[in-house]
Amino acid sequence: MRGNGTLGANAPHLDWKKLYIDTGDADQNASLLAKLGANKDAIEDAFGAPLTWEPLPGKRACRVAVYRDGDVLRIDDHDAYVDWFLDTSGKLRAAVESFMRAGP
Repeated sequence: MRGNGTLGANAPHLDWKKLYIDTGDADQNASLLAKLGANKDAIEDAFGAPLTWEPLPGKRACRVAVYRDGDVLRIDDHDAYVDWFLDTSGKLRAAVESFMRAGP
């Protein structure tokens, strides 16, 4: 599984952090997302907020994400965005880590 984070702007008004699940096999990815999804309440409690669970139909990969409004054109807010990204990265990783290590 490849878990990566992205602070992005699909439009200038959206920032997000994601756990991107891509083992190279669509069925295995779906299985991992289902495994995490079976523990959704516990994971979201550990994270401290609701997450967006995205199976990405028609794609090989899937993801768990958290979104935040922002405007990348507001340069004065860039430090706050980076702080949010780093904080969110640690929280998301900690929230899912034990469930990813657990057996089937």
